[in-house]
Amino acid sequence: MNEKEIRESFAKLENKIDALHKCIVSLTNLYEMSKEKINYLMELQK
Repeated sequence: MNEKEIRESFAKLENKIDALHKCIVSLTNLYEMSKEKINYLMELQK
């Protein structure tokens, strides 16, 4: 691999890592929202 190919590979990897990070953030937010909804429903049942 020449330097250009290596740079392109790193750029692709960086994009994939960024996309993965966004996915993790979204899943974390979804988890937090679900947790709040479950707590709310549990309070309603009391």
